[in-house]
Amino acid sequence: MSVVSPLFSIILPVFNAAQTLERTLESLQGQMLRDFELILVDDGSTDGSSQIAERLAADDARIRVFRKENGGAASARNEALRHVRGRYVTFCDADDCPASDWLQAFADAMADNDVVVQGWTYVIGQKEETQTYDGVAEDVASAVDEMSRRESFGFLWNKCFRADIIAEHGLRFDERFRFLEDEEFICRYWTHVRRMKFVPCAAYHYAMPDFGEKYRKIDGFLLYVSLLSNASRFIGHCPSVTLQKYTMGLFRNMMLSFQRHRYGEAWHRLWLFADYGRTFRQHNKYMRVIRSWNWPMWYPVLAIYTCFKR
Repeated sequence: MSVVSPLFSIILPVFNAAQTLERTLESLQGQMLRDFELILVDDGSTDGSSQIAERLAADDARIRVFRKENGGAASARNEALRHVRGRYVTFCDADDCPASDWLQAFADAMADNDVVVQGWTYVIGQKEETQTYDGVAEDVASAVDEMSRRESFGFLWNKCFRADIIAEHGLRFDERFRFLEDEEFICRYWTHVRRMKFVPCAAYHYAMPDFGEKYRKIDGFLLYVSLLSNASRFIGHCPSVTLQKYTMGLFRNMMLSFQRHRYGEAWHRLWLFADYGRTFRQHNKYMRVIRSWNWPMWYPVLAIYTCFKR
């Protein structure tokens, strides 16, 4: 018996989300467009999330529940990607509530595009604010820069992706990274984007976390190497908000190794930072300074500076 492929596959990683999960699932079940599968991956929850998912799945054949040992959001999303049957792929978080027209807005625009982006409504406590992309240029590089200005390029849930592009290029989330793994995935996907579209709606309601606390002191040097390498493929080397952001991330994480007194690691990172400065120094003042001087001389300067600063 053949399985009918749905139009959409919605990927929902879940870890200890019992307080919000039922509300999120009900918002997905209430979508105007009903031709979808919901791939829910329970990432080792211990709070009853799995039981909530199984109960709702028992009455809705579109919900498929998978369980795995805890490994983080990247590994949960990778598990879900193994089971995708839809033509298009989008993502949802277990504490958010998409409006009923969320999927329909994607469906109306996806036919001739490689990715579709819509706005969102973010929720902080009792406050709500809406972001839309009216009048934004839709060429690949300009669109990414505009999203970077709004700190939204790395959001998965306001984007719709083509499953065939993901499958053809074997795209997966890098499980080494503890933050911005979603942006790193999007950045690699974007190297295959030729046509895209913004849609003028904000149908996703996003419960915004405290990013400063969530990602405090996480080492992301290799992450920024990947982001910079991939972004330069679709942006080129022209002045860019995105490339400036990634070169600054590279600098901060290079300095982190000095601050932690890991001097072997610090030497390697300084060398790599200086090497990237050959191409990207126009985006980063620290790259310009280090490249304009004999860069190995910066090693003792930065080592002494961070020792005294501590």
